[in-house]
Amino acid sequence: MSNLILQSTTIHAPAERVFDLLADPNHFNQVNPDLTITDARPAALGGFDMCWEYRFGGMTLAGESTIVTFQRPSKLVIDTTGGVPSHWVWRLSTEPDGTRVDLELDYAVPKALAFMGKLLEKQNGKSVATQLANLKRLAETR
Repeated sequence: MSNLILQSTTIHAPAERVFDLLADPNHFNQVNPDLTITDARPAALGGFDMCWEYRFGGMTLAGESTIVTFQRPSKLVIDTTGGVPSHWVWRLSTEPDGTRVDLELDYAVPKALAFMGKLLEKQNGKSVATQLANLKRLAETR
């Protein structure tokens, strides 16, 4: 893959709560409103492997996510195949004022969207920032 996004935030909630929101498919659409889970099944390592649809502009891309690392409450690694091949590394660490969340996302641009170039990279960066903000809001209001 060739596109890397690195973003972080501090969430005023315990790492366990934040991790559980990331690992539970019932909350995925609240974290990423453009994502619809079409099937979820328990993963061998913990959490859930899933089939999903991702809406981007007027397009819908389908794919699958597989849990690669499940270390509650500190690390969750997910690989996706299909419409948007990607590698998500979520790292959570306890800080005095809550939980630091570091996200490393490495993804491949689908051929159908390659024409968008830098605009796509900018949009993906905004999407990740929105996901982190949504995760923060959910974790802090529970």
